[in-house]
Amino acid sequence: MAFKLQNVSKVAYRLLTSVVKSSSLSASSKIVCTGFKDVNTTTRAFTRSLWYASNPGGGTQGMNVPPEMGGIVGVRGPSHLCACGCAGLHTEGDKELANFLEREIKLEKKHQQKDALPEVPGFHPTFDGAKVSLSKNENGEGVVISFNINHSVEAEGSGEGESDEEGPLMRSYPDFHVEVTKDGQPTLSLRCSFSTDLNDGEEDEVDQQEDKFIIDEVSIYKDPSMDSVYTVGSEVMDGDLYDLLMNMLEERGVTDSFTDTLCEFATSVEHSQYIQFLQSLKEIAKS
Repeated sequence: MAFKLQNVSKVAYRLLTSVVKSSSLSASSKIVCTGFKDVNTTTRAFTRSLWYASNPGGGTQGMNVPPEMGGIVGVRGPSHLCACGCAGLHTEGDKELANFLEREIKLEKKHQQKDALPEVPGFHPTFDGAKVSLSKNENGEGVVISFNINHSVEAEGSGEGESDEEGPLMRSYPDFHVEVTKDGQPTLSLRCSFSTDLNDGEEDEVDQQEDKFIIDEVSIYKDPSMDSVYTVGSEVMDGDLYDLLMNMLEERGVTDSFTDTLCEFATSVEHSQYIQFLQSLKEIAKS
């Protein structure tokens, strides 16, 4: 026969009420009993109280249980989430994640090419998380090359002959901005990107491609945050103007050789950031 929880609550309430009247329960115990008068709205609270009161001989923890109850009802507090006493949630999935990350960090450090970042001759680097800036000042002119390593990694090579443990070589090819500022003049900004598709075509096509990077767009501004700054895309730019701008960059050290160094530098920065990410994730899984 099926009983409704409301009926069970009413019967329990009558039983507890009779015990209260015939014994000297503490004030807190009487409050628990009288809290069931509204059966329709306190069913969940009642069943939760029964859960904590269902530990025979478990101790009352401050509640004065009368002899009439014969030690049948004992009150206990909620169990700790973690056996180590930190009150944190340690799941089996967290443990597996932490163990995996420990192995992964060792593997990534093993494949790390250099402990220190490579130098970019002539430029001073500054770091802000995933954002990197390379700057120099010469003859009253400032040159700043900035880039973001997020979403810049690509697999290099076909992977043939490589072991499953090593996998393909990952390299960073970030888009980068070159800002040239002369005394008293607005800033000339050139947004550039790597020509990473050089190996996709035939050899004769590669020979015709002279530059390892391209200029995507050019703008001039005093305040880079202004939305009204006019921008010229390279797809609509005069070919001679494009070549002269490339010469201008070359005279300031932004050459094919420089972009090779920039790629190596960005790859090292990205790999270091990735290892730091894995270490932080492991600490979260272990905490």
